[in-house]
Amino acid sequence: MLSVVSAHSTPGLTDICYTKDGNHFITCGQDGDIHVFETKTDQVEHIRCADQCHCLAVHEYHLFVGTNRNELEVRSFPHGDSLPSLVHFTQPVSALCLSSSSLFIGTRDFKVVMMNLNDDSNKMKYFDGHQAPTLALNVYEDKRWLATSCCDGSVRVFNIDKQTLVKQFNVITKSNDIETASSLVKIDWDKTDHMLAIPVKNMVQFYESEKWTRKKTYENDSIDEVINLVSFSPCRTLFIISYVNGQLSIINRLTFDICMNYSSKDAVCSLAWNPIESNRFTCSTMAGEYAHVDISEYLAKPTSTPSDKDEAEMEEKTSDNIDDDSESISNDVDPTTTTTDDKELIPKWFERASSMIVETKPVELQESFQSTSTSKYLESRFLLWNNIGAITCYSEQIQI
Repeated sequence: MLSVVSAHSTPGLTDICYTKDGNHFITCGQDGDIHVFETKTDQVEHIRCADQCHCLAVHEYHLFVGTNRNELEVRSFPHGDSLPSLVHFTQPVSALCLSSSSLFIGTRDFKVVMMNLNDDSNKMKYFDGHQAPTLALNVYEDKRWLATSCCDGSVRVFNIDKQTLVKQFNVITKSNDIETASSLVKIDWDKTDHMLAIPVKNMVQFYESEKWTRKKTYENDSIDEVINLVSFSPCRTLFIISYVNGQLSIINRLTFDICMNYSSKDAVCSLAWNPIESNRFTCSTMAGEYAHVDISEYLAKPTSTPSDKDEAEMEEKTSDNIDDDSESISNDVDPTTTTTDDKELIPKWFERASSMIVETKPVELQESFQSTSTSKYLESRFLLWNNIGAITCYSEQIQI
């Protein structure tokens, strides 16, 4: 069993990240709080941010948070003072990914944008073509690739410098919103073999980056549960997968042998590696909990290569899977995905704000007007999306 510690009072998506120096890890949850923990002592500082927090990232002295508000929240780190917002959207921010000097932002209104944190030119790069809310983002900085997963059933790879679509994989299950998605589809890059790893139902499919064809597939035949995320260790010898039933598996990258299985009552929904101790990671669950996991005993074991028999079986299985799914992978680049970088954001956002957010009493919402509408306790109701836009019910004129 995972040795979990409660962090947030409201169950639901709970995100986690580490500071670059590894001295702190940070969580945010559906209770709207941000918790800053000291890595060595687990001493915590609480920051009240919003009604709900969906995702977060930390860069030097700034916290970036995706909340239920239709903007990217910026807070000082580590104290959490409110700073001017970077950019506003028509729907909340649903995914964040940080590279060395850039922040990638995915939203529920089908936008994926990049912001250079070292440049105050008031410009952002847009990566167009998404037709549904963004599930997850992952950057391969050395190759200048951005991978996105989306509720429209596609995983896309973009060239960051050219802002062009390189490849689109129509392999994941469609959903009408993030909360109703069967998986969070948190993708990752195998930076040793230069492959993209995509959770597809109860499998992980690996696509090589030369011709973007499927190279191999990992599947545990004893588990039919859907995989939420895949994450490679910094040492590049293992990868971690989590299932929606709460199981978390540590897998040998070369042999696909299972080193260890952990179980939890709730699914692991986010995972962050300790940047100083590469043999440790911290994960968070859908119950608002977190847990530390040490994998040093598995790293100490010599890495073996698959036998000839195993390689033959793997090639045969991979070949069969490629034939089955070859038609589901799109090779054409949609001409509508041409991007532009001439959209502006609010300038001079690094100026420190003088006051914190003022708490206000929540507004009473009307009863749900149909049986399938979103629960009335949510601030805004996400009703429907299609390739044109999203229909949303607001409770106040000021929210529009």
